[in-house]
Amino acid sequence: MVSLTTVSLLVSLFTIEINGQNVVNFSSTVVVAGENATLECSFALTGRTYSDSYLIESNSIGQQFDTLVTTSTPVPGSRYSVESLTSTQVVFGISNIVRSDDGYYLCFIETDGGPDVSSTPAKLTIHYNGQVKFDSEDSNDNCSFTLACSGEGNPEPQLYLYHNGASIANTKSTILTHTRSKATEDNNGNYTCIANNTVGPMESEDIEIDHCEPKYHKLEDETVESGETLNIELKPCCNCNPVNFTYEWTIDDPDIEYDDGKSTLEFNAPEVEVTTKYMITVNVTNCMGYTTDNMTVTVTKKPPEPIPIWVWIIVGIIIAAVITLVIAFIYNCCCIKRWGCYKCCVNVVEAHISDTCTLKPKCNCGKQVFWYKSDDTKGTNKKSIPLNDDKFSVDEDGSLIILDVKEEDLGFYRCEMKSCCCRYIIYVSLFELKLDKKDDKSSSIKVNPGSADVSHDGCLKVEYSLREGHELKYFDWYKCDKKGEIKNFLVRSGDANSRYSVADDGSLKIPNVKQEDDGYYLCEMKTSEHIVVKDFAKFTVTKANKTGRSSSKKSKGEVEPEIEMEEGTAPLVRYEAKGGELYTEVNIKDKKKKQVQPEAPGDVYAKVDLNKKTKKPDRPAQVDKQLRNVEELQYADLDLTRDLPKGASNKINHPDPDTTYASIQQQPARI
Repeated sequence: MVSLTTVSLLVSLFTIEINGQNVVNFSSTVVVAGENATLECSFALTGRTYSDSYLIESNSIGQQFDTLVTTSTPVPGSRYSVESLTSTQVVFGISNIVRSDDGYYLCFIETDGGPDVSSTPAKLTIHYNGQVKFDSEDSNDNCSFTLACSGEGNPEPQLYLYHNGASIANTKSTILTHTRSKATEDNNGNYTCIANNTVGPMESEDIEIDHCEPKYHKLEDETVESGETLNIELKPCCNCNPVNFTYEWTIDDPDIEYDDGKSTLEFNAPEVEVTTKYMITVNVTNCMGYTTDNMTVTVTKKPPEPIPIWVWIIVGIIIAAVITLVIAFIYNCCCIKRWGCYKCCVNVVEAHISDTCTLKPKCNCGKQVFWYKSDDTKGTNKKSIPLNDDKFSVDEDGSLIILDVKEEDLGFYRCEMKSCCCRYIIYVSLFELKLDKKDDKSSSIKVNPGSADVSHDGCLKVEYSLREGHELKYFDWYKCDKKGEIKNFLVRSGDANSRYSVADDGSLKIPNVKQEDDGYYLCEMKTSEHIVVKDFAKFTVTKANKTGRSSSKKSKGEVEPEIEMEEGTAPLVRYEAKGGELYTEVNIKDKKKKQVQPEAPGDVYAKVDLNKKTKKPDRPAQVDKQLRNVEELQYADLDLTRDLPKGASNKINHPDPDTTYASIQQQPARI
C-alpha cells in the first residue's frame, strides 16, 4: 500500500494588474481526499489600505457564488477557516477534504481608499481511489467461471488480479475480465482484485472458487420395519459446492415411489410379510467427474400392536375386585378373626417440642378407630393409647391429636380401623413421629398453663426463642378450644383498648378473673421475617376460700390455703411459703413433718396432707424424726427461712404464736 501526503502543485499563476503592477496572486492546489487543504493568496496594495479578504466559491470563468469564509468574521466549527494573515498574504484552509470540494475558488481583497480587487479562479483538484467491484459467474456445464473487476478514482487506477496471493492479470483500464474454461482443481482458491493509483491501492473482497469431483462418505446398510420412513443422506467428504452436482437414485423395486435429483432420499418401507432386502444405488455427477455408491435396506415385518394400557388397567381392576370378593367371602364363612389390610406405608411426621401434632390416616373407611404406640412398625410391645384426655384425642376423621409434644411421645404409632362393610377386615395405618431437625434453628414459643381464683388477677406465662437474625414484631392472643382451633381474638401486644394486656415477655395478663375466663388460650408470635409460631395452653379458674374460712376473718397478711384433690387420696392443703425454697408438708394421720423441695421452679408453698397414711417415697428425708404426735407440732411452717429455729426439745419455734396445730385442722373444704 502506498500513502500519498498532501501534494501542492503550482499549476499556474493567475494575476490581476492595476497600473502595470501585480496586485493578487492565487495558486491552484492538488489534495488527497480526507486530508486538509491550504489555499495561498498573495497581494500587493500600493496607495491603498487592506480592509478584509474573502474565499469565494467560483467556476472556471470566475463567476462568484457562495462566500465560504472572511478574515474579519470567521465561523467557529466550519470546515473553512483563515490559517494566517500578513500584510502581503492570506492563507485559507479547508479541513477534511471530500470529493465534492473539487472545483474553482476566488480570493477577493477589500481595501479602503480604492477599488476592491480579486484574483482569477484557482483550481482545487481532489485525488482519490474509489470502491472496487468484484464479481464471479460459474457455469455448471463445463466447469468454467468468469471474474469481472472494475474500479474508479482520480487519477484513473490500474487493476490487478491475484490468485492465492500471486498476480495473474492486470490492466490500465477501469474494467478487468478473467475467464477459466474447463477449470480444474488447481484453479480453486481465493481471488482478489486491487485498484492502484497515486493515492494508493484499494483491495476488493475475496471470491472463493471451489470446483472438485464428487466425493462422499460410503453409505451404510440399514434395517427398518414395515411402514417406517428412512432418510438416506449423502455426506460429502470435501468442501465442494454441491450446487454443481446432479444426483440419480435407483431402487431395485420399481413399485417403490421416491423423489429423485436431491442429495437425500426418502425411502418409505413397504408392508412385507417376510423380511425383504432392497438395493439402493446413487450416481453423483458434475463437470469434473462422477461417483457412485450403493446400500442395502432390510425391511422386517412389523410386530403386532401392543394392548393399550387402559385395557390392562380395566382387566387389573376386575381381577382385583374378584379376588377381594372371594377372599372376603372365604374369611366370613370360615370365621377367621382378622385380616390386616395395609393401606399405606409408614408415614413419617416431624413435630416441634411443645407443639401440637396431628397424625391423620390416609384411609378413612372404618367405623371404629383404635390407636396404639409400639416399638416398631411390626407392632412390637403394642400399647393402647388413652384417648379423649388432656394429652391425646381423636378427631372426627380418626386423626390422633397430640398436645404439647414431648420427647417421650416420639416413636411409632399404629391406627386400626374396622371396616364398615366387613367386620373381619381391619385397615392399618403406620406412623413414625420424629423431632423436627430444624427445631433448634427455628423460632419457637411455649405457653405455660396457668390458674387463678375468681376476682384475682391471672397470667399465662410465655417462653419463646427467636431464630438468629429474626426480630420480634408482636404477640396476638386468642381464645381457642382444646385442639387449638381459634374462637375469637383477644388482644395484640401494645393494645391498650382491651380488658386483657400483654406483658413485655409476651405473657397474657387477665385482670379480675371471671369464671368464663376458664379455657384454652392461644398465642401467636410474629417475627420480622413474617414467620408465625404459636402454642396454646389451658387457663384454669379456681374458686376462692377453699379452706372454708371466710375471707372476712382473715388477719392481715394471712395466707389463704389451697386444697388440692387427687383421685383416691385425701385433700391436700397448701400454704404459700415465703421464707425460702423449701416448704413444710404436714401429714395429720402420720403426725410427722418433713421438708421437701418444690416440684417445679417457683412452686414454693406449704403442703398439708390431711388423710394420707403413708409417706411419699420421692420426698426428701424428714426434718425432725423425734416428733411423735401432732400436738407437739405447735406451729405450721408457713413463713420460714431455710434455717428453721429449734429449741432444746428439738421443736420448731414458729415466729407466729397464733398459728398452732388447731389452725391447720381439716376443714369442711369446698371442692
